[in-house]
Amino acid sequence: MLLALLNSGMTLEDEPVQRALEFLRGPYSQPSETYGVALKISALATAKDGRRDRGRIQTLADLLQKGQIGAGPNAGLWDYSFRPGGGGGGDRSNGQFAILGLRDAAYSGALVDRRVWEKTRKHWLRFQNGDGGWSYTGGGGDLGSSGSMTVAGIATLQITSAMLRDEKDLHPDGRPPLL
Repeated sequence: MLLALLNSGMTLEDEPVQRALEFLRGPYSQPSETYGVALKISALATAKDGRRDRGRIQTLADLLQKGQIGAGPNAGLWDYSFRPGGGGGGDRSNGQFAILGLRDAAYSGALVDRRVWEKTRKHWLRFQNGDGGWSYTGGGGDLGSSGSMTVAGIATLQITSAMLRDEKDLHPDGRPPLL
């Protein structure tokens, strides 16, 4: 909801935005799943109240990084259930949301380990189907490509490409260039 309010032109001074931020910053908003963690990062980053939220965004980005699946055919993805250390089946939809959240975290100044971007990129390149698309799970045409996962794949490869640029391509404060 907060993302929609901010993207529709509301500002930090608008009461609905203030109330939503108060909730997200409060003790009752502790997401425990990949989608929730990623969306909370995106909402806080979009609010651009950096001094106030920088620590929160970094903590959430750290949770996502620790939750990335580290080994097996789904290495580089995330599962629904958020588990530090990865694990679980994982799928590309969760992977896309995690990468979107980590991208927003990085643009907000959070540190994201280069290996996270590399592992994700490697997964998406490895499991691209022969028709150029991707499926929700599996690889090499197991389930056939879908439009939504193909868009997710293109976006993920674009984001990881931007995040893996050389040091000389970064802003002086270490942020990656905007896409």
